Amino acid sequence: MEKQNKVRWVCSFRSNQELARRYDQCAEDYDAALKRDFEYRAPEVTAEFFARYVPGEAMILDAGAGTGMVGEVLTKLGYANLVAMDLSQGMLEVTRQKNVYQMVTGEVKEIDIPASLPSKYESRTLVR
Repeated sequence: MEKQNKVRWVCSFRSNQELARRYDQCAEDYDAALKRDFEYRAPEVTAEFFARYVPGEAMILDAGAGTGMVGEVLTKLGYANLVAMDLSQGMLEVTRQKNVYQMVTGEVKEIDIPASLPSKYESRTLVR
């Protein structure tokens, strides 16, 4: 499948289950394909910006972590309290192999974000 068509195919999902299945199918070569085909640097740019404002001891939830590319960069920048969450078990398997998150989970539930955040956000920081 052509690179542009593959991205379009993954992004043309109709449900969360279909999206997870599509990411499962491309998880093994996802990182390499993004870097090779698109010169993808979003994880580096995001983490560098993030590091300007968030202390290294913060607890970070990487929601939609995919293969853990952001977690890899954050770890190199000194962050250690990382939790990964994603719908795709295939992506999470790749993430687990990188060994940069304290916890990796596919248990994604709908929550009322404003109601569930602690007052003043305490020591919790959300990514993405």
